[in-house]
Amino acid sequence: MVDSLESAKISNHLASKEDLNLLYVSVIPWRSFTSLKHPRNGNKQDSIPRIVFGKVFQQDDKWLMPVTIDAHHSFVDGFHASNFYNRFEELVQEE
Repeated sequence: MVDSLESAKISNHLASKEDLNLLYVSVIPWRSFTSLKHPRNGNKQDSIPRIVFGKVFQQDDKWLMPVTIDAHHSFVDGFHASNFYNRFEELVQEE
């Protein structure tokens, strides 16, 4: 894995074939948020999508949970993000 990371640092490509299956997922169950900025090291080649789930909370009669997606626009656009959110909402609402 270290060799892959080192080669990615000097690569001119946004993603290698190995990177196509990578996804960073984090959970911050202690905090609710309205936005989130992911730290970046300035590497413009960083194309691994990031998803963060926040604290579940009740607002009026609804249960809500913040979810953010941070992805390179070359790989993900609004259509893909919308599909993710729609499907995630369907899965959460299943009883």
